[in-house]
Amino acid sequence: MSHRQSKEKILHREKDFHDERYRSESENRKTTNKYYRLKKDFDQRFLDLISEHAKNKKVLEIGCGPNINMPHWVDRAQECHGIDISAVAIDQAWKRLGRHYDNVHLKEMNAEKMDYEDNFFDVVCGKGIIHHLNPPSAFREIARVLKPDGLAVFIEPLGHNPFINFYRRLTPDMRSRDENPLLMSDIQMTSQYFGNVLVYYQHITSILSAFLPGSGLHNISYSILNNVDKLIMTVLPFSKKYCWMALIRLQKPITKESSA
Repeated sequence: MSHRQSKEKILHREKDFHDERYRSESENRKTTNKYYRLKKDFDQRFLDLISEHAKNKKVLEIGCGPNINMPHWVDRAQECHGIDISAVAIDQAWKRLGRHYDNVHLKEMNAEKMDYEDNFFDVVCGKGIIHHLNPPSAFREIARVLKPDGLAVFIEPLGHNPFINFYRRLTPDMRSRDENPLLMSDIQMTSQYFGNVLVYYQHITSILSAFLPGSGLHNISYSILNNVDKLIMTVLPFSKKYCWMALIRLQKPITKESSA
């Protein structure tokens, strides 16, 4: 099988997986809510960053899914674009928006080969999407469509923590066979495509608070363990790789033209 055929096969598997997933979210998926509520800090930082930079700008959300984030900045941006490999996701995203917006454009599209001109967007963003793609291809394409003074922001899971990886192996139905949480080598590779890279890490011990019952006990333990994580990462910088999540902020795209 050629490299091109292999990529097309993966693309079709991802599309089929997400079409089915969005048609009927499984009970197994719902049980992960206790973990994903831990992302509220990162999620808010993500939304604040995009909203702050979206005013009168062109914004692209990659892998928008049915739970599209666009409503947080649709009234501020000049144009809001959202793409997803799943046609079901795009259909549900339109429904979530609830009404027609003249500045909204949603399309079924491959994020590794986008139908946009060079330097088209001021902001490109996504949550949990890069690890479903080929990272070099994805970051290269993001750099291509991003304006020289633009901003790209992504939240992605990491793949170094052995305990989290063990849980992933126990729950294969919750994820596609081709997704791969990012490694530090993937993050380091972003410097080939962007001149300014900032990465924020979160959740080493704080993920344990997800197992505690009741919002009060959960919130207290989360606050304590989150501070423990900050201390660990300050004293032992190498421990960042064992975090669950990373927020990646990219600026100054490097393209063939800019590097010539």
